[in-house]
Formats: sequence, C-alpha cells, structure tokens
Amino acid sequence: MQSDHHVPSEGTAFLFKNIFPFSLSVPSYIYPAGIKENILLLKDMVDEIELVLFESYDASNIPTPSDIREFKDIATDAGIRFNVHLPLDADLAHPEEGPRRHALDTVNEIIHSTWPLDPTTYTLHINKPEKQEHAQWLDTVQESLMHVQCPSRLVSIENLNYDLIEIGPVIESMDFSVCMDIGHLIVDKYDIASFFNHFRDRLTTIHLHGVDENGKDHLPLNVLPEETLFTIGETILEHDFKGTLSIEVFSYDHLMASGGILAWKALKNFTMRPQQGF
Repeated sequence: MQSDHHVPSEGTAFLFKNIFPFSLSVPSYIYPAGIKENILLLKDMVDEIELVLFESYDASNIPTPSDIREFKDIATDAGIRFNVHLPLDADLAHPEEGPRRHALDTVNEIIHSTWPLDPTTYTLHINKPEKQEHAQWLDTVQESLMHVQCPSRLVSIENLNYDLIEIGPVIESMDFSVCMDIGHLIVDKYDIASFFNHFRDRLTTIHLHGVDENGKDHLPLNVLPEETLFTIGETILEHDFKGTLSIEVFSYDHLMASGGILAWKALKNFTMRPQQGF
C-alpha cells in the first residue's frame, strides 16, 4: 500500500540533543579527524557519542589516560554520555586459543581504560566461524565471556550475519545485554519487529543505518524504503524504547542526509521542542 507521506532526502541541520525519549548517538568518526576533535564537533548535536575503538598489530586508537580525562571533562560540560564499540576484530570466538586470548586482552584493556567515562554500554561482536560445530562454538564463546572484566549487563552483544537466537542460551544464562543492529537485520532479511520483541528485555542499544538494494550498509537513512522506515519507527514507539539509538554512519554528508529522516514527523511522531522548528 502506497503511503501519502513524503520522505525527505536531506537534512539541513543535525541538532537532535535532548529531543527524543531515547538517547540519540552518533559514532566518533563523522569528521575526518581524531576522536577528541569529533567529540568537540558533535557534543552539541546529540545526547551520546559512540566511541569506535580498535587495536591491531600496527595501529591503535585506544585513548590514553590523559585523553580519557579530557573526554570526561568535555562530556560533563556538554551534558553528553558515551557508549563504547569494542574492536570488530577482537574475536572472542576464534577457534584458536592464541588469537582468542589476544582478543580478550584487548577487550579488557579497553574496558579498563574507558571505565572512568561511565559508558552506557560496551558493544561486542561475537563472530561465528564457518567451520566449527555449533556446540563447540557456544562453549568457546561462553568460556571467553566468562573472562570479560565487566558486569554482563553493561556488555551488549550485537547481531551480525547469523541469527542471534543461536547464541541466545549463552546471552540468557550469563545475563548479557543485546545491541540490535537494524542494518544487519535488513541485509540478512530478518524481521525487525520479531527481533525487537524477542530481545526487548535485554535491548540497551539500537544501531540504525541505511542499506541499499545491493546490501551495502552504513549508508544514510534516506536510502531505506518508506515501508521499512515506518516499521522501525512503529517498533521503537510501540515499546517506548529508552535506551541508546546510534545513527551508525561515518561521514558528515551521510549524517546530514539522515537528519532529514529523523525530522520526519510521520516516522518518529514525537513531540518536538518548539525552538527546534519542526
């Protein structure tokens, strides 16, 4: 059925701080600059900043203690918070013990270094190796997660390219939280509302980004079909989600284009502050 609502293609500004019932977040890589520079440029736009961190054998962006103190001071003055996305390549499910131990050390190092920031959550990827028995994979994951040095409810396990229900027994028995990446659900053709309903008592974070017809993700929200946008909006509204919604795009242009969708009252149906002009 065709809707009468018009979806805007661009946003003229991205100023959505203290507007939504949830905490609106964007990554620390919107501008081609360092984390601190991004924090300074984004602090008046949103409620929260997603610190996207990595550590590889030849590069790292893990903040120093001095950086953390600066980030905390900026956040306190600006009235914002942080959430932390742990490194994508920190593979706690790796079938080999050496890489798995290195990944665990990296995860714990980042948790310890960023703990003074009081993050709303730590988002964690749990990969699923192609050639490993399901039971062995679950055992490996559970063993690794036992050694993550953080309260389990502060760690949100993100859905990737497999059905997160497969790892549900571990999530439930160890009492972890969940990050719902809507873009990943769209790519893999999973039902958004069903996922939300299944994990809603554990959902702390939602990652939202556009996906084109070829399955390319982390695009601006205006590439999503109108029907998908309504499904997302209705799902969030119906259950009065009050966690963190992160617009997971990685450029200023994509953020601005996404701003037009956030300002679309037919999607969000929120009461806006009069001074915002919507």
